[in-house]
Amino acid sequence: MSLFSSDGQTLFVGQPSPVLASMYRSAAQNIASGGPVQIQFDTSQYQVGHSTAVPAASTSSYSVTPQVSGYYRITASATLLCTAAPANAYVTVLVRVAGSPVGQAANPCVVNQFVGPCCSLVAYVASGQSITAYIDQLSGAVLTTMTDVANRPKLFVELLR
Repeated sequence: MSLFSSDGQTLFVGQPSPVLASMYRSAAQNIASGGPVQIQFDTSQYQVGHSTAVPAASTSSYSVTPQVSGYYRITASATLLCTAAPANAYVTVLVRVAGSPVGQAANPCVVNQFVGPCCSLVAYVASGQSITAYIDQLSGAVLTTMTDVANRPKLFVELLR
């Protein structure tokens, strides 16, 4: 079985979980220095599940909130253009559950190049706890998120049980 987005991009190949949600950012978002910045997801790509189990994807809180407690595979990614950076600069994508950090991934940032950290993990999420993604540049770099289909910031949540 495969799931496809409205633009034909393959989102999942194989046997998906009965509960899925995905969000992405379609417009550029500037990432300022000074601490983690929440990725402002503006589109819910798809939500699949039983009537009481469909995760709520909110474009106002930029989060996915599962309605069923369990173990979830959570993947957050973003590709950014680094237009300025001091030496040893890097960019981190962080995942939070109910406001607490549960995972992160970091990549070095080089001037006028793209940087694309991706954090994928399995975490227990209780019903009603929100899942959010943040970008932290921790470096004084100047960053803007990409908007093309392959590189736009994404948050994918799948119930494993």
